[in-house]
Parts: sequence; C-alpha cells; structure tokens
Amino acid sequence: MLVQHPEVMIPAEKELHFFDKTARYARGLEWYCEQFSSDQPVVARGELTPNYFWTLGDDEKPEFGQDAQLIPQLVADALPDVQLILMLRDPVARAISAFYHHIRHGPVSPDDSILDVSDRLGIESMGRYDVHLARWLEHFPKHRILVLIYEDDLTDAAKPETLRRVFRHIGVSEDFEPEHLYTRYNGTGLHFRMRVANSPFAILSRERIVRHLPGWLTGMERWKVRVTHHEITELQRRFEPHVLRLETLLGRRMESWRELAERRQESSVTEGPEALTQTIS
Repeated sequence: MLVQHPEVMIPAEKELHFFDKTARYARGLEWYCEQFSSDQPVVARGELTPNYFWTLGDDEKPEFGQDAQLIPQLVADALPDVQLILMLRDPVARAISAFYHHIRHGPVSPDDSILDVSDRLGIESMGRYDVHLARWLEHFPKHRILVLIYEDDLTDAAKPETLRRVFRHIGVSEDFEPEHLYTRYNGTGLHFRMRVANSPFAILSRERIVRHLPGWLTGMERWKVRVTHHEITELQRRFEPHVLRLETLLGRRMESWRELAERRQESSVTEGPEALTQTIS
C-alpha cells in the first residue's frame, strides 16, 4: 500500500538488512541512502526490514554478524529523525508462522517439534516483544514508534483507518486511496509447499509441482504439518510474562491475543489439535 503512494519512495528490494547484516552495513551510509534515490519528488523514504526489531538471540543469527543489541543505537545515530512503524502479531501465531517459514525454506524439517527448534532462528526469541521494544525505547521516544497490532489493525474493517494512521505518521497525504487494499496475498497449499520444500527434488521442479497440481490435492489433510495442543499451550505459557510487560509498555491490553488463547483452548476440547493448526496457519 505504501509503495503505491505517490509521495512515498520504497526501494524495489523490500528488506535491505543494512543495520543487521555486517556485510551490508560495511557498505556505508552513503550506499544506504543511494537505495532511496528517486527521479520524482517524494515526501517520505523508507524500507521494511522486520529483523531490525530483533535485539537478542545473537547466537541464533550467526550469518548476520551484527551485534543485535546495537541495532537501535545504529539506527538512531544514522537516522535521528526517522519515524518507525512496528506491527506485532500474537506471539504464538507468529512463532508457528516462523516455524512454517523455516520448514518451507529448509533449515527446519516438517518432522521436527516446534518446541525442539524454538530456540533457533528467532522462532521464539523474536516474539519477546517487550524485550525488543524496551531497547528501542532507550533510543526513541514512544510517539516516534507507531505500533500496530495485526489482529486489531489489519482486519478488513480497520484497514482504511490504519492506513490513514500510517500516512499521518510518515507525514504524507492521508487522502490517497491505494488499490487492492482488501486483497489476500497468502498462497494456497501452504502445508503441501512445506512438504515439497523438504523433498529431494530440485528447486525448479518443486515449483512446477506446486503450480501444476490442483488445489484439492495440495490442500489435503494428509499434508498438514502439526503443531499440537501441548506445544501451543507451552508457547503461550512462555510468552505470557512478555505479553504482560508489553501491555505495560504500550499502556494497552492485548484483548485480541487473549481471545485467541481462549479459542485455542476451546478448539482443543471441541475439535482437536487439527483445528488449532488450521486456525493459526
């Protein structure tokens, strides 16, 4: 939606990873600024790299090299007037989504238990939002960070006002109406894609398989990568103190997350663990 706004410039490369990857950071601030050059007059320039928010778990990010705790300071030094936008999702759902992501991209097997790999790749640590936000607030005042809650602010009913809030936050016209605001971009056959990603076929062959098979086949229950009720309950237990502290930091109760937790408990009783996995995916 931001890319469509005529007063906004976002580079074609969605995630620049300048502040969290040492190889990128070594290119210098001049290189970073060059990524935002435009022939058209614009009001706001920005990029989207979710990993900037992640300020711990250095042992989980050896390929990045950058000391994660330094990222907020590096951003503040380079861009003292920057406006920040942070979107947070229910941490249990985010952890399971990350688990699925890493299965799809190879480092995790669909036969792994999420609890056995939760200490890897930020699957759990990235969801300790209070820890990360507290470190960012050491370098930026709260009003400079627009915090959006996925389950509240990205519903279809909330999207128009959320977009206006984002436009206000970055100082561009609120009247612009982008196209495809309600389009769903998540692909079908998610679980089948995860299974194929871990197959011995070459990457190009995997893509052909996914593209040419009918939806009824790729959507079959047999492909489901299960996350059990026990695993979800344990993740909720681990995240609970972090959610409580986040609520204190934001001065806002995460009612939608609490409702999700209650629904998961009800699903475990009435529908079984399959319903839990389906709801989260």
